[in-house]
Amino acid sequence: MNPNTNIVHPTAGNGNIQTGPVYHCPQCGAACKGVNSAEQAHAPFGGVPLWMQDWADHVAYLDRPARCRRERHFGARVVRLGAAILPVDWPDRTPDEDKIAAIRQALDRIAHEIGPQGAPHDPAASIVYRLLAGVLPPQRAIADIREFVRFGAPIAPRTRLVQEVQRQ
Repeated sequence: MNPNTNIVHPTAGNGNIQTGPVYHCPQCGAACKGVNSAEQAHAPFGGVPLWMQDWADHVAYLDRPARCRRERHFGARVVRLGAAILPVDWPDRTPDEDKIAAIRQALDRIAHEIGPQGAPHDPAASIVYRLLAGVLPPQRAIADIREFVRFGAPIAPRTRLVQEVQRQ
């Protein structure tokens, strides 16, 4: 990590793996509100970039407190395998192939240190733990529970990509 810029080199794979269900800002430790998928994060900008489309199931963004965003703490972008996440970032103008290599390296690290399933991700438990941690307001917790009951559990990550990481 470069201490002057707080950016992780795209091939370094540095940082601590977090297994949730409550995630924390990698720089200051503040509890985050949750994790947004790449599709959610890129929707206002026209969707996921082409280079990321094959990896979108494994790229997410921490929904950090306003103070972390305001102070530009590093680690908003994470690689996700199951419920396990690992911060990954790169400087502007990093070639797409280096970004993909960083994603693959982070997935490999999670798979080797935590396992291919990451920590068990129970959506109902995640709602309760985030509520207890104070990062989810009660009304939002109620809405999330109703949505969970209505639509069911989220779809697991693509098995093909998990198996590909394990083979390497």
